[in-house]
Amino acid sequence: MNRITIAAALLASVVFTTVPPVFAQDYSEIISEDMLREIFVFDEAATLKFSSCEKITYPSCAYVWGEPSKRDAARESLGLRPEGSKLLVIFAQATGMKDFETSISVYSDPEVVEGLGVRSVWSPIRQQLSLMTDANLIVQLNIEDENNGDSKTAAIAVAMKVLEGV
Repeated sequence: MNRITIAAALLASVVFTTVPPVFAQDYSEIISEDMLREIFVFDEAATLKFSSCEKITYPSCAYVWGEPSKRDAARESLGLRPEGSKLLVIFAQATGMKDFETSISVYSDPEVVEGLGVRSVWSPIRQQLSLMTDANLIVQLNIEDENNGDSKTAAIAVAMKVLEGV
């Protein structure tokens, strides 16, 4: 091996061991307006009014859709999101199943969801799906959508798309 090959291999090993993959992921490209329209009910005049992915405590993506209104501009001028149906997706890197159990310990109504990640739980009260991947990534999806009669099915559909993208 020449010195350049050795240096490249050393750099790659340092980068891969010091940068957790969950924070290197660009989550903003996982969920699109087209995907939201496939899964959720959009009224004829509804649009995606807000879409943002950023790292607050954990990488989080928020989506708001509905019919645009005059109040949206006023809310945005105050630093608030517009009104409408909402999807919030949070990504947190765990060290193991114990972290997942801690994250769902607040659920008083957990329903096990089979076949989604290593473990998945739906909370009807919270309208929230929590799952853990085999890479110990915890994904929580929270839905506020009055137009959707089956938030659990919608959350599972979104989770399946998210799992394809992580």
